[in-house]
Amino acid sequence: MPREESSEPPDGTLLISRLLNHPVVQNRRDPKANAELVALATALLQSRILWDRALQLEMSLDPVWTILLLVYVRQAESAALSISQLRDLRAIAPVTVLLRWVTKLVSDDILEIAENGRREDERVVRLSPDALRRVEDWLMTAKDELEAALKPFVPERLG
Repeated sequence: MPREESSEPPDGTLLISRLLNHPVVQNRRDPKANAELVALATALLQSRILWDRALQLEMSLDPVWTILLLVYVRQAESAALSISQLRDLRAIAPVTVLLRWVTKLVSDDILEIAENGRREDERVVRLSPDALRRVEDWLMTAKDELEAALKPFVPERLG
């Protein structure tokens, strides 16, 4: 994503106000999350954090995928990620970078903004229904591929 030159404050105040101007979807009930896929997404998210720490990085190598995994896990656990909480994710990327990516993902209909309370900063970021399906399809494929790759290293269970 190209960098825009701006006088954006480091706390992302202007970007948050722009994000809040996107249309808000009605809260809808998500299909019941597949516990195996949520566990895999959580493990992938944790492995990304470990990888970043191993390389002593101050931010994620791939903030977009980290955002998508985090939103997926939080959405599956009915613990949606509020717009105000985005400011607390500095380990993923600087706030302004993070907010630009979230805004881009909202514009591309991958993420959506939903009501979660009366105040604007309580609005939450969620995967759109189509993106939720695509993330789960990818997780299912990744699960199958990882199981096949790890099979030689896992001893057969005695039955």
